Amino acid sequence: MEFAYLSEIRDDALVLREVDGDTAAYGGVGAGFSLPAEMSWCHQMVAGRAPQLVTDAAAAPEASAHPFVRATGIRAYAGVPVRRDDGSLLGTLCCLSRSPQPELRERDLRYLDVLARMAAKRLEAADTAQERRRAEVEAAAGQALLAALNARENYTAEHSEAVLELALDVAAEMGLAPEEATSVGQVALLHDIGKVGVPDAILRKPGGLTAPGARA
Repeated sequence: MEFAYLSEIRDDALVLREVDGDTAAYGGVGAGFSLPAEMSWCHQMVAGRAPQLVTDAAAAPEASAHPFVRATGIRAYAGVPVRRDDGSLLGTLCCLSRSPQPELRERDLRYLDVLARMAAKRLEAADTAQERRRAEVEAAAGQALLAALNARENYTAEHSEAVLELALDVAAEMGLAPEEATSVGQVALLHDIGKVGVPDAILRKPGGLTAPGARA
């Protein structure tokens, strides 16, 4: 097979995550290339409306008529879904050739399926690690902003903790999911963050503020 790709399946498009092989023969496509769902053989394949294995598209009317086959000129195709441990769909692992491949058999699909399971584990691990790093960065940024705010006003630390406790109590009373309650807590901690950009002359001014346009 001349070309292989690992794709992410979305409702409206197929997005390539990794490619290998003769990319020049397929228009120089690379990671990030997006194909509309209506052009995607993979969408049809995972929905059960297109075969996983085509040895010669010219001899298979349902294949030769497909817009993906007409656009790429492929003659042979083998593809399998890539699924998470919970069974949900991540994407596909597929191989293409512009020449007929009559030697392809079901055993080749089974081999692809093994590779797909390995790829799914790697992708899930990478996505989990990325989410964890993002959460750590967001938490660090939030704590840095909160520290800056606390440095401006002595009362803010106790006040922020009180607001956080009340916000989490409300989230629990509303029955919010844990990740939603976490978001509520983050917003509660940062509810006064706008004060960081307010000059001390305004923030700590005794008495009332001067009305806009009025003379002090």
